Amino acid sequence: MHVAQGVSRSVSRPVRNMLRASLVPAVVLSVTATVSAEMSSWTQGGADAGRSGYVGGSLTLDPLDIEPAWTVELGFSQSGTGSWSARAVATDGAQVYRVALSGYAPGGDYHVMALDIDTGQENWDTIIKGSAFKGVGEPVIAQGKVWVNHAGHSANQAELDKPQLYSLNTVNGQVESRTTYSAQHGESDRPTTDGTLLVAQAGYYGGMSAFRADDGGTLWNVSGSQSVSPAAALTDQYFFAYDEGVYSRTTGAFIKDVTDPDGYSLRNPTVNREGGLFYRTPNGVSAFDSVTLGHRWNLDLGESIRAMAVGDGKVVVFTPNWVRVLDDSTGAEIQNYFSASEIVYGEIALTDSHVFLQDIGHTIAVDLETGDESWRVDDRGEMALGDGYLFLSNHAGIRAYAVPEPGSLLALVGLGTPIFLHRRK
Repeated sequence: MHVAQGVSRSVSRPVRNMLRASLVPAVVLSVTATVSAEMSSWTQGGADAGRSGYVGGSLTLDPLDIEPAWTVELGFSQSGTGSWSARAVATDGAQVYRVALSGYAPGGDYHVMALDIDTGQENWDTIIKGSAFKGVGEPVIAQGKVWVNHAGHSANQAELDKPQLYSLNTVNGQVESRTTYSAQHGESDRPTTDGTLLVAQAGYYGGMSAFRADDGGTLWNVSGSQSVSPAAALTDQYFFAYDEGVYSRTTGAFIKDVTDPDGYSLRNPTVNREGGLFYRTPNGVSAFDSVTLGHRWNLDLGESIRAMAVGDGKVVVFTPNWVRVLDDSTGAEIQNYFSASEIVYGEIALTDSHVFLQDIGHTIAVDLETGDESWRVDDRGEMALGDGYLFLSNHAGIRAYAVPEPGSLLALVGLGTPIFLHRRK
């Protein structure tokens, strides 16, 4: 039986910066930390429309010492695929957004939540009922709205059981739009957005659609794979999807397949903000111009690439035990870092000075200039870095680690026991 959807539970919002205002004067100033450039928000998977993992900000800390700021324990009982497929967060500078399942995935309650970014205090919680194992996907932020993808089957009789893209108001959590699209496999993949449109998997026999970020209206739909997510990366001119495919951002029309001159297969397109387009090959990286689509360089590392991030003139690639920092214009290696523990695939967070990664049991920051490990914590989860915080999110909850605000001077050593906020079940 279907329950009402889009019902919001609001709580009072605390004054922003309350945490810092109350804690900073009491600490011992044993470590000084600065950020020389502002860190952007983490609005979606891969941080931005290019799926680059890059958020900017140059951390200057000696030693790098990021301390726990707050922890939110979710406390939901959950089972089924949806219980582990939607754990990542998004940020917009004021709030952190997360989707969490309560109950059994196909018919459970999916809590779309907004938490104060400085304190972890819940500001609102809107429940959307699931109708497929993939439930409701991870959040994306565009034009002052939270967007989530609701999995379903077009043949379902109940309108709210069909595949739909939801938008919610970031202030109060009220549902602002629901766009129904055609699908039969119950996917809830996270859309990619450039702030004006969202591209997501859609189509009864596979494919993808673009939706307007102001009202959710459908712009176009193109055919594509039923079994593979498009994993689109967007630029002003194109979007890159299904690995080698290049499509018109305006119309969705297929333009061409990008081909490597040495015959390497290309996977996982990633775009930086300086006109570079980068692909993983079976054992390395292949680089192109994202405007002309001309080839720039190849690099064969002799081992598989597990993940990649690009930004600030660098390409950072991860193999099972190595982090390699490359010059994005030539592919020349600038620096490297060896990890004794196997590096685990997942989100990568790249700043101008450090890269954040995870091994089997830790989250680690590596200095891009020296190749040295600057910081580690015995903690893991879906990672996001933005707006002065590192977030680690898993089935149990969300943990935030404070990174100093741009241009500030803060001492983070000795902050003491992290704050724990317990949610109502």
